Amino acid sequence: MSIVHSILYNNIRDRLKAKAPLVGATILYNSQYLLENEKLERVKERNTVYVEFAETDWENRIRNCQKGLFTIILHVVARTLNDRNTPIFDIVQQVCVALGGYTADVSYQPLKRIREEQNTDHDGMDIWLIHFQTEATDVSTTLPPFEDTDTITTDRDLIINKDLDIDNDQIRTGDGVF
Repeated sequence: MSIVHSILYNNIRDRLKAKAPLVGATILYNSQYLLENEKLERVKERNTVYVEFAETDWENRIRNCQKGLFTIILHVVARTLNDRNTPIFDIVQQVCVALGGYTADVSYQPLKRIREEQNTDHDGMDIWLIHFQTEATDVSTTLPPFEDTDTITTDRDLIINKDLDIDNDQIRTGDGVF
């Protein structure tokens, strides 16, 4: 993972906490609700958004700075044990409003929603997948700039001649003939 993953995850988590009150928790996705035996599935008592990062292909730029196109999949999970629970659509709407066009850091472009889909394979919970995309720049891999204090060593002697051979006052170049 790059520093950009960390920045994106922390900014998404903080933004949802501030702007989506129906979201109880934001957690990095690690197949938490995709267990082999669905009877063992457990969902937190509160509505949860799991943040998944799809593969990112990096492109090198100047001085090893890298740019990548990120796809972030948000798994919005809501319990559906009874009719008193918040409908999944209200939670999804809050997430989309909070994150659509959002950026909090110069390292990535505003988030764009590119896809949504319902996951219907789970009893006792509603799951909605929202795909966002952004282009991000990772400067943590950038090569350090060449500083004036850096020196280059060589075994050759540098001879500097202070006398100029000016044979043409207009061009001011020397051919060595006086």
